[in-house]
Amino acid sequence: MTKLSLYALGAISFSFGTPLAAALTNSEVADLVASKYDAPTNGWCQGRSGQNPDKFQIINNFSSNADSVRVCYEYCEPFQALRGYVGMLVRRIEKGASCACYFNHGTLPSSSLNPPGSLTPYTAGTSIGPVTGSGESADHSCYPISDYNDQARQAIYNTANETSADYFEVALHNETLQVIREAEVEYDQNENVPGQTPIEFDNHSDITMTGNTWTAYVLPKAVDIEEDTILEFSFTLTQEPDAGFVAVCLDEDTEEYGE
Repeated sequence: MTKLSLYALGAISFSFGTPLAAALTNSEVADLVASKYDAPTNGWCQGRSGQNPDKFQIINNFSSNADSVRVCYEYCEPFQALRGYVGMLVRRIEKGASCACYFNHGTLPSSSLNPPGSLTPYTAGTSIGPVTGSGESADHSCYPISDYNDQARQAIYNTANETSADYFEVALHNETLQVIREAEVEYDQNENVPGQTPIEFDNHSDITMTGNTWTAYVLPKAVDIEEDTILEFSFTLTQEPDAGFVAVCLDEDTEEYGE
């Protein structure tokens, strides 16, 4: 199934910036958090359907709950603009002081960039998409990154090679959008397995898919979908699926039963 999506994820290499100055106060960081994250919800960060994201995590890195948000913000700050970053966890000292930086599955940066003193990176997650707190424990606070779709879109198109010829075009009203290969995102159905035939682009207009493939491409700009919106395309099926379906659509997330 091919979906042109308004959702995005994936991983691109990056380098650490200069750490935040230690002189930042808890109050100053609280303002930064409010501008970059949604309001916290209780519990560990999980995907909409309860899946765990990948993460970097550190424990016992603060001794006062008053400092917890500041310390966790600084711990995750190098990743906040990265493709695939979805939020942070703050765990109070009553449950073992800890910070975690969460990523869509498959987008965790290289383990060599795991901050000093951290646990072994967790890469067995399956979550793709925004996160929210799971559970009622007020000792764990999940801070989802704000404007997830826009953040992910900017990370894709600002990082990718603008001169790449590997793209296809989508006509939108009076403009033409170039959708790049780096904007591809797998749906969270565990359907795609190693060894599948790669998707082929041809003449910046044709896409060829073979086998059981669930994927999406984030558009380079947000598009409002109305009741009378029409998606037009030419479609050729060379072989009937053994069991299942073929679909092309516009979507807002990568959940099978999402929005």
